Amino acid sequence: MSYPGTIRRSVGGTLVLLALASLGSTLPEESVEFGRAPAAGLRFKVTETVTSKIAGVLGIGDDAEEREFTQTTTVREAFTQTILRVEGDAIAALERVYEDAGSRITATLPGASEPQTTNLANPLAWKHIRAEFSGDETVLKVKDAERWQDADDSIRDRLPRQRLLQGKIPLPRETKKVGESWELDARALRELFSDTTRAAENRETAIDGRARFTLAELKDIGGVRCAVIPFQFEAALTAAQLPSAKYTLQGKLLYSIPHRIFYGLSGTGNIAVTGESQQMGQTLHWKLAGKIQTEFTVSVPDEERPRPEGDADDRPADR
Repeated sequence: MSYPGTIRRSVGGTLVLLALASLGSTLPEESVEFGRAPAAGLRFKVTETVTSKIAGVLGIGDDAEEREFTQTTTVREAFTQTILRVEGDAIAALERVYEDAGSRITATLPGASEPQTTNLANPLAWKHIRAEFSGDETVLKVKDAERWQDADDSIRDRLPRQRLLQGKIPLPRETKKVGESWELDARALRELFSDTTRAAENRETAIDGRARFTLAELKDIGGVRCAVIPFQFEAALTAAQLPSAKYTLQGKLLYSIPHRIFYGLSGTGNIAVTGESQQMGQTLHWKLAGKIQTEFTVSVPDEERPRPEGDADDRPADR
């Protein structure tokens, strides 16, 4: 490369060029463009585990006699997802194949001398799912024994549009700079509670809370350039005929820059349940508190990582 003679022969000009080169190399590292869809053909594996442990007292009946109650719940999901089609900056179709989906509950009920364990099958277990997106419409299909059929209500409620497209926590649609923070609105908070077996009711549940995220840094994690995003979340849920629940959660999530997907989450927090509910003709009085822990990990096999534009064939795709 050659420069004009006056610059080439000038020490000051050399310093200017070096400064500009240094500036140019750091500018792309200052922000992340979250709004772009991942490349068609991307396949990645997801494992998610949420564990909650609560204890306290449960009053049963009109006399509200309080009895000790403990419960540990572990919810696990494992699946492989493939981006089938992308239109512009939006995912148009994807497929998801579940390897595991279920819950394990160990509880010591009031009056019981020993804990009881229950394994609950999730309606998503062992399902092959295809979702197509057009505008605000989502068409969800499920394949069992090589036959496609429309997904039933339990599966549609478990997989709202946001969770299919982005993962457990919604990401911003715009570019964010390192150091910049943002919050979720009320609608997005409701979506966080829409991946339960009663999602239709939960979306109408009154939710008061906030979730705040900060793009803290960009970092290589396992050979993948990631945005590291600490978060703080708190919410209070109230609904008719159900006890009130309060949640807090703090931790960090990861966003893979080369893959343009939600790449992981780890968090811990607290949960408290108070109030009354009706069950089998009796009034239950709840006073429980405990801890919650969640882990969400993503892996992308090397041979399946789309190569960023401009990468030479002999260069790693994720660096």
